[in-house]
Amino acid sequence: MDRGGESAESWDASWSAETISSQIETLWRDDVRPYLLKYMPRSGPILEAGCGPGRYVLYLSALGLDVIGLDFSARTLAMCKQHALNRELRETAGLLQGDVSALPIADGSCAGYISLGVVEHSPDPRRVMGEAYRVLRPGGFAVITTPNPYCWSRGLRKAHLALRKMADRRASQTQFDACSLGELARHAAGVGFQLVEGRYVSFAGACYDLTYLVCLRLPRLAKLIETMNRCAFPLLRMAERTPLSALATTSLVVARKPGPARQCFLCGREVTEAAGDSFVIHLCGKCRESIPADVWRRCQRASSTHPRYMISGYQARREDVPEQVACRFCGRSFRPDRAFGHFGFAVWACPECLRKPAVNLRLAHEGLRYQWRTV
Repeated sequence: MDRGGESAESWDASWSAETISSQIETLWRDDVRPYLLKYMPRSGPILEAGCGPGRYVLYLSALGLDVIGLDFSARTLAMCKQHALNRELRETAGLLQGDVSALPIADGSCAGYISLGVVEHSPDPRRVMGEAYRVLRPGGFAVITTPNPYCWSRGLRKAHLALRKMADRRASQTQFDACSLGELARHAAGVGFQLVEGRYVSFAGACYDLTYLVCLRLPRLAKLIETMNRCAFPLLRMAERTPLSALATTSLVVARKPGPARQCFLCGREVTEAAGDSFVIHLCGKCRESIPADVWRRCQRASSTHPRYMISGYQARREDVPEQVACRFCGRSFRPDRAFGHFGFAVWACPECLRKPAVNLRLAHEGLRYQWRTV
């Protein structure tokens, strides 16, 4: 298989330098995560096109979402399956080999679509967007990101890729480009999407590029870098709430496929009551009663500000997962997942409660936990 000059072998080599464990450990500082938790429907299948080793496929599946991971590389998908077995993850989501520009998915069969850092690898981004539009049902959401060409750390990223290529000539052979927020929005609108939200995210993530680059090649400087990051963390988080966010690492667009269909975001029942276009997600009367009023108000419209986090601060080392904790919602004592721990939330929730759509939607709006870690 070959796509735009990129072979499956080149993708295998690119991912071979990463581990799924290290990717999972960075989930709690990933500024894309709040948008996935907010916009991915809890009813109906969700496709992550270009899932790589599948950290979000495994994470969202463990939260009860119906996620299918698709990737170009069979070897990378096998890595994801093996990791799920090795780490005793409670969920092993569906995985499918395929090309994001020719999805083996039926028209209108998906409730949600995820594409994180994939579009920029295609010689025809609009064709990839068109496939996303085709497989979504009316009212379905797409969360799409690419690198930001104006990111202040873009030079560091290129240097990082160059060093990886020097260490392993098979690595970093994949095509790489970037889209500004305006370009990404135009691609989405060009195939028929309605833009729900668009912004630059992960300004602080640019600091991680520097951390990764130095610690990967110069481990003796890891403690010095740890100190630098601890000082930089609060400043970078403040900068994300200023116009400097335009220098962040990632362009992010949330788009919706227009259409008359209205399924409940949580349970999938048909929503019969009238709802204007100002409503971002739609809930049936029963599900609306199951979440707090302030959460429902935030669900109705796109975010005007950055997601609200319960900031845990900078943590340089891995966090030990307790043997037993009490669920915040039902009070039952349980053994946390060894891979995902607190699942990036500020309170502990048992697997049964965590999989309840109303609970994880509430946590997505009220209980996000941001935790910075070094590699």
